[in-house]
Amino acid sequence: MRIRYRPNFTVQLTTGAAAFLGVLAVTNFTVPGGVQWVGAVLIGFSGFLVGGYRVRKTIRNVYLLVGHPNSDATFCSAVANAYEQGAREQGYTVVRQDLARLDFDPILHKGYEEKQELEPDLKRVQENIKWADHIVLIYPNWWATMPALLKGMFDRIWLPGFAFRFNMFSWRMLLKGRTGRVIITLDNHPWMAFLLFGDFTNEIQSVLFEFAGIRPTDISTFGSLKFRSHKSKQRLLTKAYRMGRRAL
Repeated sequence: MRIRYRPNFTVQLTTGAAAFLGVLAVTNFTVPGGVQWVGAVLIGFSGFLVGGYRVRKTIRNVYLLVGHPNSDATFCSAVANAYEQGAREQGYTVVRQDLARLDFDPILHKGYEEKQELEPDLKRVQENIKWADHIVLIYPNWWATMPALLKGMFDRIWLPGFAFRFNMFSWRMLLKGRTGRVIITLDNHPWMAFLLFGDFTNEIQSVLFEFAGIRPTDISTFGSLKFRSHKSKQRLLTKAYRMGRRAL
């Protein structure tokens, strides 16, 4: 088990507010007003910081999925190579699959009205996700979302009984006990993309991974690739290598 800091504004704000209000309530009749408010603010801020820490289970098995539909050498592949090298050198067991080498039909021809039998490659993806302690997905941002082939893969495999199960009022997360890392490459700057087009990470992080219990799922954006020098890109690969060594 490891303690690590993972910013989450909603959780931290809730923790900080609860600590602030709790101190005010407890000290209401025992501490002078000015001291009371200063103490409440300090304790509330401490609660805000503490709320960002998470307990992380021990990781041994890492599943690395490269979500680029091109089988040629791409920057996504280079990032995956660096991450894989770092993880293996540190002793983690790594299973890697490349989307471009998977053989499957990405189209749900009948939607979810009829069962569409999974191809062997898709079954292996599911098996690897179940096997893994930590799941790493690397893909390029195209038009503020994932490539169509990657979306088609999730349409096919993210099914009731595998990733989740609905009940009367909620759902069961069937992939609990795993953590995730999503690395997104994009030509422009991440903040510029966010300001112009909105959040381009939510459907993977929240709607797929964390919805199924893969928590926490952290996001890394490797942006401005179109304008980076070779040396600058190498620094990103070094970052991916270091992430692999820590299985982040």
